[in-house]
This record gives sequence, structure tokens and C-alpha cells, in this order.
Amino acid sequence: MVPTKELHPEFLMHRENSTTPPSKPLIQHRLSAPSVLQQVVAASSAAMITSLVVNPLDVIKTRLQTQTNPILLKTIQSTYMENGIRSFYKGLTASLSMQLPSSGIYYTVFDNMKSVIASKSPTTSSWLVSFYASFVSRIITTMVTTPFEYVRTAKQASTHPLTLRDLILDSHQRISVQKLWQGTTITLLRDVPFSTLYWTLFDVLSTRLHHVPFLQQHSLTQNFISGFCAGSLAAAVTTPMDVIKSNIQQLNGKNRIHFVARQIYEQEGMSGFFKGITPRVVRAAPSCAIMISTYELLKQF
Repeated sequence: MVPTKELHPEFLMHRENSTTPPSKPLIQHRLSAPSVLQQVVAASSAAMITSLVVNPLDVIKTRLQTQTNPILLKTIQSTYMENGIRSFYKGLTASLSMQLPSSGIYYTVFDNMKSVIASKSPTTSSWLVSFYASFVSRIITTMVTTPFEYVRTAKQASTHPLTLRDLILDSHQRISVQKLWQGTTITLLRDVPFSTLYWTLFDVLSTRLHHVPFLQQHSLTQNFISGFCAGSLAAAVTTPMDVIKSNIQQLNGKNRIHFVARQIYEQEGMSGFFKGITPRVVRAAPSCAIMISTYELLKQF
């Protein structure tokens, strides 16, 4: 019988030549997982960068969706004529005040939900874990951030300055704080499907890209491409809900989904539900790509 000591060096050589990664680095990676604070800071920083890049597209998208028979170039021109480049950054303060806490909450809850689900049910498919985690995290985040989104959308669509008091007055000129949560239902109907579809597609795409030889060592590129493609498709599919939401937040008190949907259909037909789809997709693709790649990069520090 051969002693174990004589086999041990050969065993080590076999492990060094093996294509299977050793277990030690995997353990170290798990131990060095980002803290909650790192996740919040990384997500908030990524959201700030993303907002600065895509806010002009968001302004154009909102205006296209709240106009009757809009023309893209005419909308861009009229927006610029208001106050030059500054017009494309209307609502940026509200956008940042929404995106920073929103992303901080959302990505932190999402990552930790994934960890909990994966540990409780290790046999569950990765894409299904992403689906469940995004569903729960999006509901929590939406309830917290809806007031900020209402203010941002109203300011972007308006051609004149609005104060917070203007935004919370009802049709009888009475202050109604609950108006800040106007459109919560439609926001959930838009954002929950978007998030679940986005993260499911992102998980599938990033897994496939990981097996592409020239991308295996470039996780940043994998995340950017996956985020870009997943964000584009998810944005296109959920455009009708986004159009209804934008119109609900521009109507004083008439915030019933079926009322707004019927009004859009009667005035513009089915095409009315896809107003602004081009700027929405053009906005969502780089937004998702920048957000996820920047977040994954920053949370490593």
C-alpha cells in the first residue's frame, strides 16, 4: 500500500494543472462579499452617474407621452427653445432625490434577497432566484419612492415652474398629501414586470456571455452588454404601462387606470400606448447598462 505522503505532491500537481478552479479563492470571495453600506453607496453612486447621462432622454420621453400626436424632432426643438440645454435637465434634482435612495434601497434589498433565497433553496435556478428577488425588492422600493417620481414627472412635463405646493393641490385647490402617491398602482404594474423581466433576461444573458471565450475575463463588459440588451427589451414590453402612468400623473384627480387607458385608445388607438417607445428604449438601454456595470464595479471597493 502506497503511503499518503508520497501521493500528496502528485495530488498538488494535479490540482495545479487542473482546469477546475481551486476552492480557496471561492471561499475568500464569499468572505469578502460587500457590506450593506458598500452596496448602498455603490448603488447610489451608480444612480447619480446614470441620471446625469440619461435625464435629457427622460425629459423627451415624458413630453412625447403626454402630447397628442407628438413629433420627436419638434418636441426636441420646442424643449430646447424654452431655456436651452437647461430644459433637458428639468426635474434632475427630483430625479436624483428619487434615484439615489431608490437605487440604494432596491439594489441592496435585491442582492440580499438573492442571497437569502439561494441559501434557503440552493436547487432553485439562478434566473428564478433573480425573478423572486426583483419582485419583492421592486414593490418595497416603489412604495417608498413614488412621491419623488410624481414630482419629477410633473416638473418634466410642465412648461412653467412648479412648486411643491402646486403639485399637492387637488382640483378644489386644497392640499392633498396623498396626491403624491397618485399613480402607485400603475407604477407597480409597470415597474414590477419591468424588473422581473429585466433581471431574468440579465441573468440568462450574463450566464451565456460568461462562456464566450474572449469575454470570460471581462465581467464589466459582460454586465454592460447584458444590462443593455435586457433593459431594451424590458422597456419596450412595458411601454404601455409607462404611457398610462405618465398621463395619470398629469390629470387632476382622474387617476383611474381604465379611464386613462380608454381615453388614450379613443384619441389615438393602439399606437397611443406606444408613444415615446423610442426614447424610452434609447434611455433604458444605456441606463441599465451603466447602472449595473458601475454598481458591480463600485461595490468591490
